[in-house]
Formats: sequence, C-alpha cells, structure tokens
Amino acid sequence: MRGARVQAVVQELRGEKIDIVPYVEESARFVCNAISPAEVNKVLIDEMNMTMELIVPDDQLSLAIGRGGQNVRLAAQLSGWNLDIISETRLKTMMVETKANLLEFEGIDEDMIDTLFTLGYNKLEHIALAEIAELAQIPGYTAEGAERIIAAAVEILARPKAGTPEAMTPEDHERAKLRDNVRGVGDKLAASLFKAGYITEEHIVFKDDPAVLAEKVEIPAKKGKQLWYAAVKFLKAERGLTDENFDERKAEWLAANAPESEGAPAPTDEGEAEAADTEATEATEVAEVTETVETVETPDSEDAPVEATEEE
Repeated sequence: MRGARVQAVVQELRGEKIDIVPYVEESARFVCNAISPAEVNKVLIDEMNMTMELIVPDDQLSLAIGRGGQNVRLAAQLSGWNLDIISETRLKTMMVETKANLLEFEGIDEDMIDTLFTLGYNKLEHIALAEIAELAQIPGYTAEGAERIIAAAVEILARPKAGTPEAMTPEDHERAKLRDNVRGVGDKLAASLFKAGYITEEHIVFKDDPAVLAEKVEIPAKKGKQLWYAAVKFLKAERGLTDENFDERKAEWLAANAPESEGAPAPTDEGEAEAADTEATEATEVAEVTETVETVETPDSEDAPVEATEEE
C-alpha cells in the first residue's frame, strides 16, 4: 500500500499531518523543497546574516507563507535560515522606490542602480550592508562610486519612516488630533476637514454651523451634525465647555480667530507703512476741511438768514 509507513505514523500521532521534505546539501534548493508546493522564482542569499529572500509569483504568496505563517516558519526551522518571502509585485515596487531614492543623490545614475539590481542588490538594505571593495569589483564601478552609493543608501535608511512621529509635520499632528479626539473622524476625513479650514475641535464647533461644515467638507448633512456633536462632547469633557458658557466661549474664539481679510491688510515694510501714514494724514486733513466748510455753510439757527455772512 502506497504511503503505508507514513499513514502508520499519522495514526500514531492521532491524525497529525506530516510533510516529507527531500534533503539536499544546497541550502537554497532545500528551502525551496521545504515550502513546496509553492513555486519559487528567485532566491537571494545573504550568507553573512543567514538570510534568504524567496521571490514567488503573486498567486503563490499565501501558499508559500501558509496559514498564520506556519509554512515559512517550519521551513526556517528545518533549514536554520531566516526566510523572507516577497511577491514579484512587491519586489518591483521596492526596486522602483529604491531607484527613485538613490537618484536624488548627485553622482548616481540609473545604470549604476540597474547593475546592482541585476546582481541581486534589490533593496536599500542590501546596498547599505555591502562593502566598498565588494561593489568596486563590479564592472563600471569605482571605489569612489561604490562609497557614494553605499553612503546614499545608509542616509536614506536613516530617514524617519513615513507615518512615524518623527516624520510627521505640524499639520500631520493636527490631523492626528482630530482623528483621535473626534469620534467618527478617520485619516481621510481629518484631511478633508483640515483642507476646508477646520484645524481643531474648536473650528468644528465654533466656526460654522453643521450644515455649512458639511457643505464645505463635502459630506452628508447628517454626518456634519454627528461631527459637530462629537466635537462638542470632546470640548465638554476635555476643555471645560458647558451649556452655560457656550456662547461666551464661541464669542471669544471668533474674536481671537477673526479672518485677517475683515480689516485692512497690515503694511509689509517701512515704505508701505510711511505711505499708509501719509494717506491717513491726508484723509484726516480732508475730513477737517470738509467739516469746516459744512460748519460755515450751515446757519446757527433757523431764523438767521444765509446772507448774514455777506457784507452789510
């Protein structure tokens, strides 16, 4: 009976499934056997760190990883290597990002990068960990060029990762506060609110009524009311807002955040300031002359004839 010995072991283990992996001395081939039946298109080996990157077709990714990562985890235990499984699409995306980042640096061109890709240096990490002497042996590379591209990769990797607090701008922090403090606000809606001028919770509550807010942010009117009530709830819980002081707080906020366009723009330099002062002085003088003329032409009483100002 075919597989009789295996079935006997399975029965002894009360139905536990068994995978039989053919052993070969070549590490890459043994790892590929271990994650079978998933197909592997390419294997990138980093012997120094005992790491292998297995490039698989997109439709084979979940099969190679296995449920809950079980397949790749067992393959790593069998081989003793750290395994990283990457889909072909993900690899292409990483290569595009790597090229775009490296081309920002002077002295690095596409040919240099494509040459590294051909030799398996597909990621910034691969380039950053390479030795200058190692890259200098590649045709078309010099020691200076190798040092330059390695330094560029190290600098790029040292940058704050997108989405981390270190990489966030002040605007990002404000949007994050809206997302965290106002119920119903996600990243996309926080960006829309910020773009429409609703920077803080106070903007949502005091700047406009819910209907205007909804129109500006381009959301349903019902959603605008929900955001308004959620922001009011936050301000009551965290900022001391009450029904009694609502009108007072709103008036104070509106006064403090009145648009600059409501008044005359402030002079931007000394020349403009002098011109503004001159115009103001001239306007005052004209006003005084006009007032004098009106005073002379206007009789002191209804009985006094206009001709009283002429010579008698």
